[in-house]
Amino acid sequence: MITELTEEQKNLMPLVRDQWIGLLDTCPKPNREQIIAGVNWLYGLIGLPAPLIVIVDSPLGGQFAYRLLKNSASVRASVWDSVKASVGDYVWASVGDSVGASVRDSVRDSVWDSVGASVKDSVRDSVGASVRDSVGASVRDSVKASVGDSVRASVWDSVKASVGDSVRDYVWASVWASVGDSVGDSVKDSVGASVRDSVKASVGASVRDYQSFSYYGNISDFGWVALYDFFERIGVELKTSNFAPWKSLLTSGVYDMLQYKNVCIVCCMPAELHRREPRGPLHCETGPAIKWSDGYELYRLHGVSFEPELYWSIVKRTATSADILGISNIEQRMAALRVLGADYALVPENSTKLHTSILGHELYEVREVVPNTTHYALKYRCPSTQRLYVSFVPPEVGESRDSDVAMAWKFGVSKKQYLAIEKHT
Repeated sequence: MITELTEEQKNLMPLVRDQWIGLLDTCPKPNREQIIAGVNWLYGLIGLPAPLIVIVDSPLGGQFAYRLLKNSASVRASVWDSVKASVGDYVWASVGDSVGASVRDSVRDSVWDSVGASVKDSVRDSVGASVRDSVGASVRDSVKASVGDSVRASVWDSVKASVGDSVRDYVWASVWASVGDSVGDSVKDSVGASVRDSVKASVGASVRDYQSFSYYGNISDFGWVALYDFFERIGVELKTSNFAPWKSLLTSGVYDMLQYKNVCIVCCMPAELHRREPRGPLHCETGPAIKWSDGYELYRLHGVSFEPELYWSIVKRTATSADILGISNIEQRMAALRVLGADYALVPENSTKLHTSILGHELYEVREVVPNTTHYALKYRCPSTQRLYVSFVPPEVGESRDSDVAMAWKFGVSKKQYLAIEKHT
């Protein structure tokens, strides 16, 4: 029983954490052979034969690939045998302009232009209308049950028997929680909501249904797998043969999946991903924060989603103060102000000057940045560069109604200490 970690083992934790986060952040290229082997193993785990594997660039591409398979206009006898014969065990595909008129006509041009290239001719030509019966029902519940029982529960039992509670909790907080927050919460959940909105906004009524992605077999698994990967590396025997192939599948370049009885649609990792700081939320002020090879891209500021038009008006500073304060979504408004600076909130109808110090620093009360909430902003000039800055200060500081108290807070000292510093500079 491991009741205490060595220094070497403690030093390994951030390495394992960063390796698993890096599987997303470094945007690795997918390994086709590894994906095929992993998906075939996964279907074997739930007692199904190897499926047709369609590999697409993005989650939105996955949604459109499903609709291609379900709605192709050409009819061909023994379609499933034709698909297997013509494309083998897998199809390497992007989704876009040449997917067939029946789907193309139902989807707005702008979305297809964003998603980009076409499904390979072999898929388009071989998959006919009768494939509707061949895709099969979703098996994500079966995958959830089998992976839960055969992989996750098994490795948990092994770790529980070999590692003390305090060590497990310590590693959980340092590895699982950190990886999970950085990958699942800050990326996958946000992207999933945007894909769902894109499908609803851009896909016609005949193909409007959004397909749910996998419970298991995506980047949100990185957190718990990283935890057991760490324990395996320090010598804990995981008494299951399923952890190695499961880990291999997750490290093959898979972002997410759509899992059906006869077809598995695999969505690849993004081609670009930007954060403001390591393990932080998605953020980029020069373009999309996350982008896939097929052109699907999403704009984020401090983890908050923006449509391109509003995003560019913020980062290019063409938006006015009235534009920013008029943003109805509070999260977007606050994220925009974090990028633009608090001075955008200092318009006469929304702010009142409370105090001006002898050095010229000004403290303002700012209203309606968030409805029914008062904020405080400090305007000050850098003595060395003479550049003017505006920043928000905490309510308890602003409520002093003293700009010197606010400046002292920025220096991390008392007002008396701050004034003494200013006196000697």
